Formats: sequence, C-alpha cells, structure tokens
Amino acid sequence: NYFGNNKGSQEYRRLKRNIRDIDSRKKSERHLKYLAYHDKLTTLGNRDRLVESLDQLLTEIERQTDRKGALLFLDLDGFKKVNDSLGHEMGDTILKECAKRLMNCLRKNDQVYRIQVEDIFRLGGDEFTILLPYIKRIEDAAIVAMRIISRILEPFNIDGYGSLTHINLGVSIGIVMIPQDGRDRTTLLRNADTAMYKAKELGNNYVFFTNEMNNMAVERLMMEESLRKSLGTENFSVYYQPILNVEREILGVEALIRWSDNKGGMIPPEKFISIAEDTGLILPIGRWVLETSCRHLKIWQNNGFDHLHLAVNISARQLEQGDLGNVIREVVNKVGVDTANLKLELTETCVMNNPESAIDKMNDITRSNAGIKIAIDDFGTGYSSFGYLSRFPVSDLKIDKSFVTNLSRETNTKIVNSIITLGESLGLTVVAEGIETEEHFTYLKEKNCKLFQGFLFSKPVSFEDMTKLLKVGKL
Repeated sequence: NYFGNNKGSQEYRRLKRNIRDIDSRKKSERHLKYLAYHDKLTTLGNRDRLVESLDQLLTEIERQTDRKGALLFLDLDGFKKVNDSLGHEMGDTILKECAKRLMNCLRKNDQVYRIQVEDIFRLGGDEFTILLPYIKRIEDAAIVAMRIISRILEPFNIDGYGSLTHINLGVSIGIVMIPQDGRDRTTLLRNADTAMYKAKELGNNYVFFTNEMNNMAVERLMMEESLRKSLGTENFSVYYQPILNVEREILGVEALIRWSDNKGGMIPPEKFISIAEDTGLILPIGRWVLETSCRHLKIWQNNGFDHLHLAVNISARQLEQGDLGNVIREVVNKVGVDTANLKLELTETCVMNNPESAIDKMNDITRSNAGIKIAIDDFGTGYSSFGYLSRFPVSDLKIDKSFVTNLSRETNTKIVNSIITLGESLGLTVVAEGIETEEHFTYLKEKNCKLFQGFLFSKPVSFEDMTKLLKVGKL
C-alpha cells in the first residue's frame, strides 16, 4: 500500500510500465529459448536439446547407481524415395505425421516406461532419437522399439493427398543401454548410430548395440581409409570371367574389380563395394574400372578378337550421377573402342529402386553412346520388375546365380525356366551365370539359354591369363 491513493501518480505508472516490460522480456526470452531448443518443423526437441537432456540423464544415473536408461536412434526407411518422387512439401508432411505418431505412442502414463514429449528429438532429415530415462529391463526398450515400428508402418492418410497406402515407410532403430553401452554422450550417440546402421541392413527392424558391432564400425572406418589411399595405386586390378555360347566359344568377358592389401592378399568385393557406394568412392573407382577394361578390350581387338564384347558392372550410385552417359562417352573416345562392343550390367535391385528414373537414365546412356548394350544383372531376385521389363532399353537378362547353382530345387528350376521363356518372348538374350557343373550347362542348353558363365569354364582371371584363354578360344 505504498502508493495508497496515489495509484494514478507518475511513479506508479512508471513502475507498472517496468513490470510489463520485465514480463514481456521474460516471455521473449522463453520464446527464444524454445526456438533454440526445438525443431521448427515438428516442434520436437532438436540436437541441442538432446545434448542437454542426455547430459542431465548421465549425471542422474551417475548418482543413482541402480538406475538404467536407453537411447533409441531412428531412421525412416523409404523416406528419401517419398521426398524425391513426391517433393519436399510431402516429405515435410510425412515428417510431421511421424512426429505425431511418436508422441502418441510414447505416452508418459504407460506402465512399461515413463516418457514425456521432451524426450523425443529430431536431429535433422528423417533421423529421430528417443530418450528412455527409466528402464527396468532391457526388454522394455525392445517393447518401445516394436511399438514404434508398428505405428510407423500404419498407412498414411494425409488431407489433400488422398490415401498414401502405396507408400511403404518403415523405420530402423539402433538401441544403446545407459550406462552399459557408454558413460558419456559422444560414445552413446556413436554406438546408437552404429546399431541403427546394422538395423538398416536388416530393414525395418531394431538392433541393440554390442562391442562386436563397435569393432565392425572401427574396421569399416579403417577399410574406408585404405580405400581412399588405394585410389590410383596398383592395389586395384581388373579380373575377367569369360562368357560363352552353347559351343563353349568365348564371346565376351565380364570385368570384375579386385583389391589387394599391402601384403598381397585379396579383399573380397562384398567387403568393400558397399563402403565405396556409401562414401561415393565408387564413382572414381567405377570410372577407373571402365577405362582400364576398355584399354584391355582395345588390346584384345588389336590382336584379332574384334568379336569380343566387354561387360562392365555399373553401381546404383554411378547410375544416379547425372552425367554417366557423358562419362562413358569420354572414356570410349579416349581409349578408342567401339561402343557396340560394350555392355553395361545393372542389377535388378538398382533399376527397381526408382524404375522411372532408371528408364530415363538408361535412355540417356543409349542415346549418347550409339550401339551400347545394357543387361539386367541378378535377374529374378525382385518380383516387381516384370511389369517394367518391356520398357527397359535392355538387350540381356542375366539369371541370378543363386538360382543356377541350386537348380536341383524345384522352385529354382521353375524360376529359371520362366526367365528364359520371358527373355525369348521379349527378344532378349538370356545369360546364365554361376554354372558350376556339366549338368547345369546341359540343362540350360536344352532350355534354349544363349550365353553361359561360371566356374565350370573359368574363375575370374587376370588380363594376362584371360589373353591366354582367348587364344585357346573354347573352354
């Protein structure tokens, strides 16, 4: 009552104004802090908020030795395809809907665990993290992960776009337990990320982090570094496997990259090709393989083997690059080989990842490189390509070797027969790879398969040894 009846005084009005200013400033500060710690698109916590929350949880767990927590690292499966094909506006709508689903299926009154909206974060893109601050059993984290997977798999029905049930979105989740899998923020995030990538390999699944996975991650980093150092060195070489006709005459060769360590041992392609794909190193490596094998083809042609065709594998990453047609033309012109003797092999999975885009890119390659041929490799592993096959500008189908090496199985026999019949009806040359026995060869000949490849005839060999085989002519 200091002012008494003087509430209309100048001093009172000034104090009231100051109080309003302070209140307004505090509201502004709270709003700015909210913006600093929350994702604008989804309103979930952002990376800075995760850092703060995780550090706080680690401090609490350090004091409460019997307490456990868990960190889930999520990455949406199939989101890039949605974003690329339907546009970023649709992608943003999907991300907001995913955020709502996470909030709805992780209610704080759940009996299994206690969680609040503040424990869900978006790191950027289609990556999310979830902090479970109270976990009684390791299985509880799995229950949460399964619930998330189930919720994300539900059809998306978004106003203005109709039913999006034809879009298959999933989620891969890496899980780390706190403090077992790390006692500091950096270790936990790294291990959760490692587990998530392992889940990604399985597809729409969850995986717990283990020390073995961490060792694999370290090995992968070392291999990536070795790959970079090997570029432009003699550690890389190209081997060739002959492709024969029914008379066992060599009509072509498939170029296959080989990488040797500094001790002279060979590193299997399945161990480093995926790393090269992920890091983008497949682009310089792929160009080197193309140019090296074309140079070898030129030498063989100069020595009288002008009928020979060269098959070179093209990865999904190479196909995605916008100038692949120009790269091929530059190499062919530089070396001086005829594109009519060149055949590009694209896996069925590669072209079916985005078939419409693949058709455009294949047409661009054939337009800019007259006479070049395209083969679909590993054919039969995907069921969805049959409808597109007549639209692909391809000349060959290569039956996946898993079907050929197991021809004794009735299902595989039916698949092989169907592919040969399909190829004939579309006027395509069918190539069987993975032939290991005379029985395989005889059966496929009788079914009117045209070209053959496999260990029965020859394993992949060096340029020098392939030259010797070409001089023999028949295998």
